[in-house]
Amino acid sequence: EAIELDVDGSSGSFKDRGMAHLCLTLRSTRGTTRLVSSSGGNAGLAVATVGGELGMEVQVVVPATTKGLVVDKLRALGADVTVHGANWNEADKLARERAEKDDDAEYVSPYDHPLLWTGHSTVVDELVSDMKERNETMGAVIASVGGGGLICGIFEGLERHDLQSSGTIVIASETRGAASFGKSFLYEEEGEGGGGGTTTKTTTKKPIRLDS
Repeated sequence: EAIELDVDGSSGSFKDRGMAHLCLTLRSTRGTTRLVSSSGGNAGLAVATVGGELGMEVQVVVPATTKGLVVDKLRALGADVTVHGANWNEADKLARERAEKDDDAEYVSPYDHPLLWTGHSTVVDELVSDMKERNETMGAVIASVGGGGLICGIFEGLERHDLQSSGTIVIASETRGAASFGKSFLYEEEGEGGGGGTTTKTTTKKPIRLDS
């Protein structure tokens, strides 16, 4: 058994892993000097933390629902914070528009970028190293799922170490009431209807499997 306590990271979450890899890569390969993100949570805190440490300008667009404590933390980290929109989708749209108009800026998704996943995948490298020292094998990885960035990184890390082929499974945990990832395994798309051309969803009775 091994536990990774990423709450001890600079920003207080695993997001530092992916953000560090993404920001370093963008700066070294594209000469990026400004980052524009949209998150009123851990991803925003991570990009503000990492970007600031790398000397990059950071803009974070957050929705009006963001807690004042988070806005204060972002600003204390040196981020230029804009409160915009009733929800994250509206804040994200503005962030993307700003980045598109600025040649020196890059849009930073809170979770949807291969560089983020590669950074997050380092958690598997550490788990493998820890368990090898104790001569233990990895039967399963238990991880929370929100946007999906962490679990994408976990699968990438497992593939790098050829662990899925040896039987390691992934158990995903979601918040009750926001379990969209798990529910997606309960539905399947049917083919076109006879003459109507419609597609319907039907509930399946197959067990939810998160290891493939």
